[in-house]
Amino acid sequence: RPKDRTKTRLPTMTFSLTYGEEHKHPLNITRSDIHFEAIPSQRLCLITLRLTVVNDAIAQDIEGALRFPLPDSDATICGFQLGEDTAVSLPKTKAAAVAYKEREKGRAVATAASVQGAVYETTLFPLKYNEPKELTLTCFTALKGQADGTLALTLPVTFALPVPHVTVRANALDGALTIEAAGALPQTGAAAAEARLAAASLPGGVTLRAVPAAGAPQVVSAASGERLYFTGCVSKEEIDAALASRAGTPRGAPPGTACGAPHVGLFVDCSLSAAGRAQGALALLDALDAAHGKLGGGCVYTLWSFSRVATRRTARGASLAETKAALAALRYDGGTDLRLLDSLIAEAASADEHGPACSAAVLISDALDNLKAAPKLTGPGSAELPVHVALPPEACNANLSVLRWIARQLGSACAPLSEPDELAALVSGATAQVLLTRLQTDQSDDVAAFEDDAFQTCPDFRLSHVAVPTDADGSLRMSGVSALGEGARDAPTALGLTVSRGGLRANIELAIPPPPAALESSGPLLGRLLQVQHTLLTLRELRATFWDPKQVEVLATAAACDAGIASEHSSLLLLSLPEQFCDNEIACPPDHPAHARWLALSAERAKTEAEREEAEAKAKHAKLHGLVKQLVGRYKEMSDAAVPGWGKPVNRGGRGTEEAMMLGGGGGRRGSAARGVTRSCAMPAASAASP
Repeated sequence: RPKDRTKTRLPTMTFSLTYGEEHKHPLNITRSDIHFEAIPSQRLCLITLRLTVVNDAIAQDIEGALRFPLPDSDATICGFQLGEDTAVSLPKTKAAAVAYKEREKGRAVATAASVQGAVYETTLFPLKYNEPKELTLTCFTALKGQADGTLALTLPVTFALPVPHVTVRANALDGALTIEAAGALPQTGAAAAEARLAAASLPGGVTLRAVPAAGAPQVVSAASGERLYFTGCVSKEEIDAALASRAGTPRGAPPGTACGAPHVGLFVDCSLSAAGRAQGALALLDALDAAHGKLGGGCVYTLWSFSRVATRRTARGASLAETKAALAALRYDGGTDLRLLDSLIAEAASADEHGPACSAAVLISDALDNLKAAPKLTGPGSAELPVHVALPPEACNANLSVLRWIARQLGSACAPLSEPDELAALVSGATAQVLLTRLQTDQSDDVAAFEDDAFQTCPDFRLSHVAVPTDADGSLRMSGVSALGEGARDAPTALGLTVSRGGLRANIELAIPPPPAALESSGPLLGRLLQVQHTLLTLRELRATFWDPKQVEVLATAAACDAGIASEHSSLLLLSLPEQFCDNEIACPPDHPAHARWLALSAERAKTEAEREEAEAKAKHAKLHGLVKQLVGRYKEMSDAAVPGWGKPVNRGGRGTEEAMMLGGGGGRRGSAARGVTRSCAMPAASAASP
């Protein structure tokens, strides 16, 4: 059955600002300003939503809950502000702990975190009675291609109650824009558009449509703080044109590869945990032979097995029947050592006296290494031999992150073993995958640039080989950052991309223009937009290039918090007082109103840190001493107390025995008396059962 790859549009969700748990009380929104900052050539957009909210329903300080639907699940909240107070990005667990502590103290705090999918929730505390508050949320999202060649996005914000004043504005760095909202005529502008509505609830949300300008640059740069960010987007049409120009110059095969039939190497994990995939490997062999047959030729194979040791099971260039027989005869036992993959790749990529090198290889494993190790993938053949990965079924226990990392590092593809035809098409080249295999800059040969930690690109220009697949729309995206200011190195001015599809390879040169002379109001927004784009591409790169989830969590959390975004690793926390930042050891942002007071308070507390530590230690000692003293008194009282009837004999049976036992009396004979009572109760039953 063919897969249904059509995308359904998310239903419009009612925007809600409420108070209370069981009974939701809607809070009043008196004004709404929506601003779109778009770069159509990069298919990127930054949305700023500014709301004026009033608690006119509850005559006390309350905590409000605001649910904000985003254009799609890939959109990211990258800014949160209440009045003049700006939020900081913290790891999720720390943000939740700080918010709870501050609420317990009765101090103002607010958070913004993902709820599920394309819905974010923001908490506001305190909302004072009849005191207007201005809430600002910033969202990063992408413009989606439409059937008519335009770009569009819909902000699915529908207010539960009509808002008296609604303003929608849009700016574009390049191209034309159109704003569509219920209750207003479509507004179109060459680089800017604006729509004003009165008493609007925005059913259906707000839609922004854009038409990229002809000849728009493929790379855009902008400054944010003391950093210069640049991002690029190469469309599917431009990639196809570059590869078409190289159609007569296919990429060379690995040294020693036979010029005749394709030669596929099979790396089969024969550990005990991989025994259930034996039939899948046999089905893949049949699919490989059929896929190469459709291309007008046969295929030869070489089979290697590995568990704690690696062994070649067939001659080089064996037939299908010989390979299937050797595969069926494999014995599955023991554990797995993934480090053997380095030597297998080196052997398969080189020719020897036994036969030619392989032109491609397939790894069949669950990647469950006994020592939780991983191959280095930097040895001989790792840059020449494409090693495709057969993913185990979802129901099987497997380390999928390691398998995807291997495919990414080796510039190959991965597909489920349960779909052998799909995997065979990728191996044979019948379905060619477009990959970005290398990114270079005009400073790639500069040692100072190589060692400059402030100069970063995504993917990394320091790597000689990468494997970045195209996005869903067929385009390739890249980004970078360099330092600005006194003492900083010159920013790069050009990018060089190497793209491949099957046996074709092409180079694409892109110029990095200087930051545009944008309007003063748009300059900071453009820089912020490119900063968030670079961060999101970095997070995606981390998930693909690191196989250890714990390491990814640490690095991704640091990157998200540095960029000030709300993600799966971080939340936005809004504090207002300098004491809140000092008490929780959080750095106050420079643009926060409390920044100067926080600096003074931090310096004052640093001087008295020793005194405060001593006072805290004394308070802790006093608390522990008081608790221990109480326990000592209780123990002494219990040990000195006289036990009624202690040391007196206990009569067997009768009321006296029961009273003495209940009072704990009987001395050393209490246990024997109890046993006597038990025996006397049990004897009649035993006598009755005796013959």
